Amino acid sequence: MKQRTNEGKYLRTVEGTLEERLRPVLGQMIKFFPSGRTDAGVSALGQVAIFSSMLSPSCFTNLTKEQRKCLPEKSVKFEIGKELVDLETLQDLFNHALPASVRILSICLVDNKFDVMKNLWKRYRYTLPGKSEDLSEFCEFLDQCDHTEKFRRSKPVGNVEFDIDAMNRAAKSIIGTKDFASFQSKGGRKTTTRTVFDCYVETIAVGTESRISIVVVGDGFLYNMVRIIAGTLCLVGRGRIPSDSVSEILASKNRQNAGPTAWARGLCLEHVEFDNAWSAKS
Repeated sequence: MKQRTNEGKYLRTVEGTLEERLRPVLGQMIKFFPSGRTDAGVSALGQVAIFSSMLSPSCFTNLTKEQRKCLPEKSVKFEIGKELVDLETLQDLFNHALPASVRILSICLVDNKFDVMKNLWKRYRYTLPGKSEDLSEFCEFLDQCDHTEKFRRSKPVGNVEFDIDAMNRAAKSIIGTKDFASFQSKGGRKTTTRTVFDCYVETIAVGTESRISIVVVGDGFLYNMVRIIAGTLCLVGRGRIPSDSVSEILASKNRQNAGPTAWARGLCLEHVEFDNAWSAKS
């Protein structure tokens, strides 16, 4: 699968890479179904996907010598009768076939009725650029896309300083079961009500850089919802809009009142949870 941009270009996708690289390993066409779609440019550290496959001894006959080197000394188990393939070996084979930028962290067997879309919660993290020139470019992008005239303060365009305390005050208004119609780029969903379990802003170390990071945890998200939340909180942090305006933005149910959609490259899907309900310790 290739993802097409608005300019008509096709981008390499994780889904497409998995299906292309793992087809020779399994000796059959496979289709991956992820726990949710992400925009072009968005990264993932904890994406979950399922696929169905009929495993037999013949599926390993076309392996190259290099691929065979990753096999453990014990014999591979195949799905014959009630016996199951050795999942650890299967994971090694998959990762050997994949580029370094795509890794399978674990594999497990699930019932054929398992619905990967029905997860309990997801955690996203939006990280701002660290270098001053990159942060200036990011702020310039926000300024060009900012349309929040209803709440805007007369702060100078180009300000790259962020008030994290103000951002966290605004983030508290995001938490709860609410109508997030103001924080979606387009409609099409049956309901715009979602539950956000947590939303906060912190500084993290990325290499030698200190970066501002926005974390959002929820049971589901509308199109571009996290990126719009990030864009709105960034306006608060730069003093463009007051922190208490977020509650009014939510109540308005009007996309034009929320901040700009922050660019995709800062967003990462960190975790998808299926077993345990969210708690403050999650």
